[in-house]
Amino acid sequence: MRLLHLDTAQWQAAAASHALSAAIVAHLQAATPAIQLCHRDLAQAPLPRLSAAVLLASLGTASTAQPAELQPGREAAAEFRAADALVIGATLHPGGPSPLLLAWLDCIALHKHAPDVKKRRIIVALRNGAGRKQEIVRLQKVLTFAGLFGVEMITDIHQLITP
Repeated sequence: MRLLHLDTAQWQAAAASHALSAAIVAHLQAATPAIQLCHRDLAQAPLPRLSAAVLLASLGTASTAQPAELQPGREAAAEFRAADALVIGATLHPGGPSPLLLAWLDCIALHKHAPDVKKRRIIVALRNGAGRKQEIVRLQKVLTFAGLFGVEMITDIHQLITP
């Protein structure tokens, strides 16, 4: 089983979602020792925001995008396609999901090249979710729009029962 662990917090040292997502990954690794982990820290290596040139190139249209501009998105999409499970350490913002997560979603949407029908477990680690229902609903809508269905929203490690 391949597990993709995404950290989307700008400041991980202070991010409770980072600690929770790491605890979830450790729990899954303990339950499934043969798990192959791929970790992507979007604060340390942010993906480029979507530009018109990258969009045109991904659609196969003539573009001024350089191969180096397309490579990070292609790599992120390949990691996603290879994953059987996904753990996202997400931070909540009043305006919606973090810009780092939105850039990742843009990349996987642009570089899929085929409908993604693979069933995968998707867990979003959220801290301080109580009283932030509106932000959680926005995040769920964005993930659904990106084609990520059946997302488990976890605010406490004790909610995670099964591997």
